Amino acid sequence: MTVESAQRTATLLLTVLLSSVMFTAILHLVYESEQVWQIGFGCLAMAGIYVCQLYTTRNLARIRLNGRTRAWLIAGQAVLTYVPIYYLSDHWVGLSGMLAATVLLTMRGSWAWLLAFVSWSSVMVSGRLAGYGWNDVAWTGSATLTIACMVYAVSLLADLVVRLRAAQDELAHMAVEQERLRFSRDLHDLLGISLSAITLRSELSKRLVDVSPGRAKEELTAVLETSRQALADLRAVSRKYRELSFAAELKSVVALLDTAGVRVTCDTRLDDLETDTETVLATVLREAVSNVLRHSSVRVCRIEAGQSDGTVRLSVVNDGLDPAGPTPQHDSSGLQNLSQRVHAIGGTLEAEVRPDGCFGLTARVPVSVAAGSGGPQAPLHQDC
Repeated sequence: MTVESAQRTATLLLTVLLSSVMFTAILHLVYESEQVWQIGFGCLAMAGIYVCQLYTTRNLARIRLNGRTRAWLIAGQAVLTYVPIYYLSDHWVGLSGMLAATVLLTMRGSWAWLLAFVSWSSVMVSGRLAGYGWNDVAWTGSATLTIACMVYAVSLLADLVVRLRAAQDELAHMAVEQERLRFSRDLHDLLGISLSAITLRSELSKRLVDVSPGRAKEELTAVLETSRQALADLRAVSRKYRELSFAAELKSVVALLDTAGVRVTCDTRLDDLETDTETVLATVLREAVSNVLRHSSVRVCRIEAGQSDGTVRLSVVNDGLDPAGPTPQHDSSGLQNLSQRVHAIGGTLEAEVRPDGCFGLTARVPVSVAAGSGGPQAPLHQDC
């Protein structure tokens, strides 16, 4: 059900309710009145009240924000409610309940309830001044209160239905947008380094095909494996299911950096980690190495990972960056994606350019030991 259809349904229910009230009032007027002009005058007044009430229900949000429209609407409905009392005497059914409902729907705070009470009680006072008997006054007050409660409740429910449906549509839109951003972020994080690796190894194979066919064949085999892994990662993204192994990712990036002619030193000492934490660390490592491969002047890269005091720290530092040159922006697409991932598990991400021309990327995330391990796990310790 769309917002428009919800509004149509709510308006239809209110129309049926108002029509029933008006039809009852008209039958009473026809039964009690003996002059045609009284019936016609009463019907016209009821029609005006009917239109005002429908307009109020369909435009609650706009009327609440527009004081002039609200004032004219309440004043007009008050005239249509009170004037017939003096012309129709006890033939006029007190329909100030609709006026009271309009006041409650369009105004806020204690003033709304005070004016609604004045509207309800003033009809009884006006009826008494117009010559109503006490029984008629009591009946009019009861009918007015009943009509006010019914119209106010149904109108308020109709407004709530429309607003609820609009909120549901907005939540659905936000869910779609978040899924789109997730897919875009995962696509960037997963395929960025794979495409860089394919390009690097393909260029190397092209240079080696004449001087070292065997080595060129090895590089092409690696390109094929990388492309297959990229395809598997893409399928995992589309299924919203993706787990990365930090150890496997570390081995892959070390081999890739070595192929690119970058001297790598690494020291990682990690205990068994929860899947989400390990996946985030592997993703940070991927993006950091992707940044390294974008700079042809990089010659040295150091990767360190360790944990202490309930925190895992991953650091990737590389040279080849000119301190006087442009500084990598923390709000760039890749670093922004990493920041969101790290913050999602309660961690922090820092990127800095050091005075010696090295660029450092450091992630700190909380440790979470996997359940059901069955005993102490051998730490992940790798030097390269």
